[in-house]
Amino acid sequence: MIGFIVSLSDPEAPTAITRLSFVQDPVLPGEQATTSPDAKDRFIQTQILILTGADIRDSVAEGLGLGDELMLTAQQVGATDVVELQVQAGTEEAARDASTAVIEQYDQQRRAAVTAQVDALLAGIEAEIVDLQGRLSADDDSALATATATEYSRLLASRSQVVLLRSGDQEYTQVVGSPRATTVGGAGAVVQATLLGLLLGTVVGIALALLIQRTRTE
Repeated sequence: MIGFIVSLSDPEAPTAITRLSFVQDPVLPGEQATTSPDAKDRFIQTQILILTGADIRDSVAEGLGLGDELMLTAQQVGATDVVELQVQAGTEEAARDASTAVIEQYDQQRRAAVTAQVDALLAGIEAEIVDLQGRLSADDDSALATATATEYSRLLASRSQVVLLRSGDQEYTQVVGSPRATTVGGAGAVVQATLLGLLLGTVVGIALALLIQRTRTE
């Protein structure tokens, strides 16, 4: 009975559970795609830290007015690329809304980071193109001019690729399981707490009985 009362007086917060996968950053000109299992696992673990980090948590909590009740945890599902995000809040609706907001905030941060990287790369390519344009107009050596023209063409192609990446509206998560709200613990926790209470009560009862018996014998 003690365990039952305690479990009801201290219920677990509602939790929204969402399953998702992270999309790799686009491969920029001059880079090679990394496909090794170790690299992929490191990527997933890094993104989990970002997804559940204080920046996103605080931003979502402030935006939804949730305060300290908002809690984020996430873990990789076995050896798959799927990640399970658990968001705790005061109500099931708040937990679902917060889960959606957390993923949106993560996408925005990833998009901003990739955009900054692409912009820096594009600025470097543009500077090289301007330099080659000057060299093309000044080179009298035909062989050197041909080599310069080849490099110039490569840079133009790279610029086109980067501009295309810059203009794309890339999503960096794929939700494979929509948010579903649940109360962590639930009836199972009540039963477990009740059994624990009964066990403790039995132990206390035996101890009292032994103490009374010892007192009488003395």
